Amino acid sequence: MNHFGRVLPNRKHIILCNDAELNIDNENVEVLDDISKLAKYETSDEENFVIGGASIYKLLLSKAEKLYITEINEEFEGDVYFPEIDKNEWTIVEREKGLKDEKNPYDYEYVTYVRKNQ
Repeated sequence: MNHFGRVLPNRKHIILCNDAELNIDNENVEVLDDISKLAKYETSDEENFVIGGASIYKLLLSKAEKLYITEINEEFEGDVYFPEIDKNEWTIVEREKGLKDEKNPYDYEYVTYVRKNQ
């Protein structure tokens, strides 16, 4: 059963999963069953985005050069979290306050981090 959801327009999607048989009938989707197959994207000049879950973030955080993080000023209960960001390895290059409203009841900021010593 395909739980991928929808394909975002005008972008290439790379799905890393354990299911080598996963087949998504869309020319903008490539399914990879091994992390080593991501190497061709690591050397690309094009900016690539990683969309989790937590295990994917943990696997790929060490390869990231830039992080776009939404930081919510609230404590939440949960059993899965984004990996801890070592602030000694990253520089904040942009911080923008998000709009608090009926749909977004918490204070939050969009924060862009760039890895130091690139």
